[in-house]
Amino acid sequence: MKNYFDQFVDLLGNYSYGVAHSLLSEHGYDNLDICKVIRAFKYSINFDFDYAESILQETSAQFKHQEMYKEIRKNFDDLIAGKPDAIFSELLFSMYTQTSRDEYIDFMGRVYRYREALLKYLFLIKEGSKKVNMFSEEMSKRYQVKLINEKYKMHTHNLGAGLTKYFKQYHGNDYSVKRLMDILDSKKMLDLMNLRNASIIGHGFVGISLRDIEKAYGDINDLLFDFKACAGLLDLDLNYDKYDKWNNAIIIEAKKIDGFLENK
Repeated sequence: MKNYFDQFVDLLGNYSYGVAHSLLSEHGYDNLDICKVIRAFKYSINFDFDYAESILQETSAQFKHQEMYKEIRKNFDDLIAGKPDAIFSELLFSMYTQTSRDEYIDFMGRVYRYREALLKYLFLIKEGSKKVNMFSEEMSKRYQVKLINEKYKMHTHNLGAGLTKYFKQYHGNDYSVKRLMDILDSKKMLDLMNLRNASIIGHGFVGISLRDIEKAYGDINDLLFDFKACAGLLDLDLNYDKYDKWNNAIIIEAKKIDGFLENK
């Protein structure tokens, strides 16, 4: 049977921050800075960035001078501000964690959201936006449907269909747009969207397995690679493995503590 420390390392490796925090709390480590960081991650991976940052502020003055704190704080600030690089990175990281846990229903929810966000973001860039806030009204379905109807006379309530028509009609010769649409509007991507729509996170009760995803799209890693390629075409700077770096830093700090999580 693994000792508590090995269990702790495994939980971090699986991004199970809620369970890792409970383990530390049960052993009386609530006041440790690393425990507070892990608790903050418990909320940040569920996109509750404001609360995650408030927990991070509970760490010691000494910890606030460390590089890890500064990196995490900047990441939370960027997420709260709706910066595209940060939001797309978080979404992609979330997809990776869900594949590692076989959480394919939730994975498909992220896939749907990532594709939709890419299309909305591309639309705003092509409309001349220099800075995009991912939480702004401009990124809402209501705003973009209204714009394509009133400005481009598309007469649709389906944002996806409207944006697809807009890109083909007005930016059909733009290489980056064409390459993006080759991925985001491909038959296999639309098959995935139909799979999501028939599921419990869409409009039905159909389950989703890895086999279902791979039957529709191919290797799941190809899908993740294609999403990274889309981000590259949009000049987004992804940092989706940041939690791995911070997990390693947490483990290093934990090893410095005498008797940390020894079997009792």
